[in-house]
Amino acid sequence: MQVLLIFFISLIGSFFMPLVAQSTADEFFNRAQERFDAGEFELAIEYYTSAVEKNSQLVEAVINIGVAYERLGNYDQALAFYKTSIAMNPNYAVVYNNMAWILFLSDDYDKALKNYNKAILLDPEFALAYNNRGLTNGALENLTEALDDYRKAIFLDPYYADAYDNMGDIRFELEQYADALLLYTQAIEANPNFISAYNNRGLTAMAIEQYWDAINDFDKAIELDPTIPLLYINKGNAHKANKQYIKATTAYSKAIELAPNTARAYLHRGYSKLQVEQLLSAYEDLNKARQLEPNNATVYYYLGLLEASSNRYAEALKNYEKALNLDPYLKGVAAAQELAKKALTTD
Repeated sequence: MQVLLIFFISLIGSFFMPLVAQSTADEFFNRAQERFDAGEFELAIEYYTSAVEKNSQLVEAVINIGVAYERLGNYDQALAFYKTSIAMNPNYAVVYNNMAWILFLSDDYDKALKNYNKAILLDPEFALAYNNRGLTNGALENLTEALDDYRKAIFLDPYYADAYDNMGDIRFELEQYADALLLYTQAIEANPNFISAYNNRGLTAMAIEQYWDAINDFDKAIELDPTIPLLYINKGNAHKANKQYIKATTAYSKAIELAPNTARAYLHRGYSKLQVEQLLSAYEDLNKARQLEPNNATVYYYLGLLEASSNRYAEALKNYEKALNLDPYLKGVAAAQELAKKALTTD
C-alpha cells in the first residue's frame, strides 16, 4: 500500500507565533504556509517565490515550492526545485526522500533507492524514508531488504501503521498468510481507521477460505468509506467464493452503481447470476464486461459456461477457444471445454 507522506518544512516559530521584527521574507513565507494548509497550492507557490525574492538564501521556501508542485502533480517542477534546494543546502534529508518518492512513482527504482539511501544517511532515524525505501526494495523484488526496512521503520515508530501494512503485503505475496494476518491486525491496532489494512486482511482471510472474517473486514472498510467500488467487489468475491450468489450480486451491483464502467463488477455479477439461473440478466452483464474489456479471457470462459447451461455447446466451445487463446492457462477452461465436446458428441 503506497502512501505518499510529504514533509512540510516550516521556519521555526513562523507559523505558531509572530516573530519580533518580522522581515518581509518571513511575512511572505507565513502567508504561503497559510495558503498551503488551505490547499491553495498555486497561491502558496506565489508567496514562497516572493519570499525567495526577498531572501535568496531561504532554502525552506525553495523546498516548499517543490512540495507544492508535488501536491499539484507537477513532478518535473517539483524535482527542479528540490535540486535547487540541494545546491543551496545538501543536508535536508526530507528533500532526498521527496525526490525519491517522485522517482518511485516514475518506476525509476534504482535512482529512488539511491535518494532514499542519502536521506537515511543524513537522518538515520527517518522512519518515513525507511518505509518508502522498503516499498522501493519491494518493487525491485529485494524482499529481504524490504522487510528489514519496514522493521527499522517500526522500531523507530512502533505505531507506524503503513509499515505494518506494507510488511503484510510481502507476507501475503509469499503466501505466508498467518504472518500477513498478524501484520494487518497490527496495522489496524495502530490505526483503527486504516481502510487499506481492513481490505488487505479481508483478502488474506479469503485466501485461507475464512470467508465470513473476510466479509466482516470488507464491511468495516466500507463503513469507513462507502464510496470505494473495489471494497464492494471484494465483498462480492467473498460471497461468491462462499457460494452466496444473491449476496454477491448485491455487492457487485453497489460497485456498479459507484463505478458504472467497472468490467470486473459486471463479470462477477454475471457469473453469480448464472449460478442462480438468471440467464438473460447474466448474459447482459457478461456482454457488458466483454464490451469494456474485450481481451479479458475470463469473460469468454463465463460466456461459455452460460452457453453450455442452455445446451448451446457449439457456441460454448467458441467462447472457450477465445478464452484459451487469450490465456492458455486459465483455470477451469480446459475441463469445461472437454465437457462441452462430450455433450456435443452425445447430442
